[in-house]
Amino acid sequence: MAYVIGLLTQEEIDELEERGWELEDAPKELIDPDAGYDPGRMKMVWVDTSMFDVMDGPDWEGSSKVGTVTKDLRQKLAELPKLPWTVWTSNSFRRITSAEGRDGDVLHGTTQRSDGHPDLSMNERLLKLLVDVVNAVPKLLDELDSLRKRVRHPQD
Repeated sequence: MAYVIGLLTQEEIDELEERGWELEDAPKELIDPDAGYDPGRMKMVWVDTSMFDVMDGPDWEGSSKVGTVTKDLRQKLAELPKLPWTVWTSNSFRRITSAEGRDGDVLHGTTQRSDGHPDLSMNERLLKLLVDVVNAVPKLLDELDSLRKRVRHPQD
């Protein structure tokens, strides 16, 4: 556990405080009065070793579920039609088209010939992948929030 002390620009101070960092002024005895910079820019923050793991340590992927969730999400995204997707509309019919540009190649509405009921035209594998990707986003956001809290309040 230690303090990290550094000379920051006002823009950096504002950014870190906006992100929830609790910056303190560095002790006066550490500031050289003849250095020629504004002593108010010398800031410090208390950290412990877990902060470094969260920021960029070798344990980033292994210390949280973020690595697992992002890997799984990337695998699922790779199986979906090429991104980005766009919504196309004409004649009051909406459909989702991939970057490959085939009209409605991702998803479009259809009427079942067998019973005349409306349906979605997307194969089962893609429907499941789409649902899995959307369902993974909240898990990923929760993990990122958890990591932010560890960075902001490493002593907790």
